Formats: sequence, structure tokens, C-alpha cells
Amino acid sequence: MKHLLMVLLLCGTTSLQAQRNVHWIHGIGGAATSWEQFSNEFGGQRQMLVNTHNGYETGNGLNTMVGDIQNQIGGTAGGTALGICHSMGGVAARQIDVQNTGFFSGIMTFDSPLRGARVVTNVNNGVAADYISHAVSQLRKGPFRQYFPIPQIALPIAGIRDIDFFAGERFVQSQREEQNLTPATAADLADESGYNQQFYGNATPTPKLIYWGNEVSPIHIRLFAGSLGVNEESAVNAFNEIRQYYGDQRDENYTLRWIFFGAFPFYTWRGDGWAAGYDYLAGQSENEWANLIGAGYSYTRSYYTFEFVGTDYNAYLDCVNYANGDPVQIQNCENTYFQWVHHDEVVFARDQSDGLVPRRSQVGEGTHWSGSNSEIRELANNSHNEVRRSNESRFEINEAFNGNRSGGAFFVPQ
Repeated sequence: MKHLLMVLLLCGTTSLQAQRNVHWIHGIGGAATSWEQFSNEFGGQRQMLVNTHNGYETGNGLNTMVGDIQNQIGGTAGGTALGICHSMGGVAARQIDVQNTGFFSGIMTFDSPLRGARVVTNVNNGVAADYISHAVSQLRKGPFRQYFPIPQIALPIAGIRDIDFFAGERFVQSQREEQNLTPATAADLADESGYNQQFYGNATPTPKLIYWGNEVSPIHIRLFAGSLGVNEESAVNAFNEIRQYYGDQRDENYTLRWIFFGAFPFYTWRGDGWAAGYDYLAGQSENEWANLIGAGYSYTRSYYTFEFVGTDYNAYLDCVNYANGDPVQIQNCENTYFQWVHHDEVVFARDQSDGLVPRRSQVGEGTHWSGSNSEIRELANNSHNEVRRSNESRFEINEAFNGNRSGGAFFVPQ
């Protein structure tokens, strides 16, 4: 009888543990398919009473999305519900947790802009369009000067605006439409927006796993590859081949100007066009992208060098020679002809990011919600959209479901 009671007790405990409702919540512009891969995969491996990967309204601001999540999840929320959230979905889950603590028994956020997204701010103020326009300007100079030189000379003379401006505006507008980035949503997701700030001071007892993607260089190429589902290394190799092509064309034109000396200015002009594109691809594009998303910054580094400041270096050598090894006299010579010169150098640096959102926003740095009952973990080499299907994310979710994160708060039995 004792053994029978123990078996019944164990079975009853397992049954209670199995009653977990898991809700996968996508980000801006997402759909029911956004988390489908992981939802189906883990739903087939774990005992889940409810396993949803619904599509939610992201085009009318965070309050609308929050209402949609609450309406769709409804009665399956509460003490057994886990929210696994990507990007804007994590921002919405935070609001739900603050305003309706207990709706989720645990929340995982993946690359959520908990302090807002600078890239959204820059879409709003036109800086993003300028970035695209500048990219088009730099990359088209070489090919257009090489293969279409007459229009490149004639159009500015005629006062016709080139294609750069229109390309930037049109691309950003297409992304607004594709991502459903309406004015209401853009205002809520903007960097340090009023919407975000209202939740900074709210701590909750809900267990939280906050994951942040940390992509490696070139972050913009890896981000776009991840968004398109293209192999990152193939994309990076193609990027490097294009850069090398620009460099080869630059060198060829700079060589031709010496062979055809009478056309020296023309070949220099063409070579400069290719050089502009090469320099842009070699570093400018990534640095400018980092600035665009708020992960780039510059600072002034000061240093001193001991430099010759006289007009006749031979006079200094004569002075040293006449000193005849006397250290005092040699020092006098140096004091006469050299001095410490101060230099200020602007140095560019980058914060860690997933290619779209800097770390400090992904982890909600300095906010009480992210600092309360939370565990913050890095997803190395992961870009913003890659986290929804990467092996690193798969491992972390498995570990959480195994009970190895946040004191077992996310345990879901197999």
C-alpha cells in the first residue's frame, strides 16, 4: 500500500508539473509563423497543456498589442503560463507583467528593446533615409563613373537631383510598410520614449530570463543575412568579394592615369569613385550603421609626443656633438629643439549589439523591471532575428525547460 501511494503521489506531481501553458510572442511585423519552428519543436518534446504561437497586432502601438495578447491568451494565463517573447513582444510582456502581475508565471525576452530602439528614432527623424542615401551615393560612384560617365557629369550641371535621395526615402518607406511601423508604434518603440520610461521603475516578482544577442562584425551584413534567412558566412564572403572588386577597380584606374597621362584627371576621377565605394565598404558602412542603431559612439583620446620643433635638425645634432656626452648639455639641446606636443584624436568605438538593438536596451540596463528576479544571459554571435531559430537559443530554452535557469521557474517536463 505504501508503494502504491508513492506511485500515485509521483504521478500526481508529474501531472501538476505538466500543466504548463507556453505562449510564443513575436515582435514588430511578425506573425503566427515567427516562432513556429521552436513552438512546434518544443511542443513535440515537452508536456505542454497549451502551446500557442499566435499572430498579434503590432501596428497600432504597444497598448493595442498588449490588449490583443491578453484577449487571445485569456483563460490560459495565470500561474502556469510562460511567455517567450521576441523583440517588441518582450516590451509588451513587460507592460502586462507590471499592470497584471501573475498573468505570466515566467517571462523570457529575446533581444527586446526594453529602453527603446534608436533605429526607430532615426527612422522617424530622417537619419535612416540619409544613411541609405549616403550608401547609394558612395557605392554607385565607381560603377557609374566607369560605365556611364556622361550622365554623371551632365545631370549635376543640369540641376537634376540624383537618385541617392529618392533611394533613401523609398527604401525607408518600404520598410515602414513591410514592418507595419506606424506612427503609434514608432512613437512607443523610439529610444527612451515616454512609453518605455513609464515602466523603468517597476519591479515585479515574476521570474525573468533576459537574453541579449551579441553579433560580431560586420554586424549590418550579418543582421540582413539573418533577417533573410541567408547563410551569414556566405553573405559576409560575398560582401568581401564586392569590396575587393571596388579596390581592384580603384587600383586599375589609378594605374591607367599614368599610362594615359593625357587623361590623368579622367582616370583619377574614375579611380576616386571606386575608392569612395571601397572605403565605405571597408569600414564606414558598419560604423555608420552602428551610429544609426545607437551602438556607435566616439570619444576624444588625448596624448603627447616628444617632437622636434626647430628649423634645422643639423643644428640639434651639432649641439649634441658639442655636448661631448655631458648629460646636462644633451638635455639642454633637447629642451631647445624638442618639446612635448599635445594631440587630441577622435576615436570611434562600438557597444555590443545584435545588429539592431544595443545591449543596454536589450537588457533594460538600469531599470527596476529588468533588475528584479531576473537572469541576464548572452547569445553570442546572434543577430536580432536569428535568435528565433539559432542553436544558442535552442540550447538556452532547453536548459530553462530542464529547470536549470532561474531556480527551475521555467521547468517543463519532457
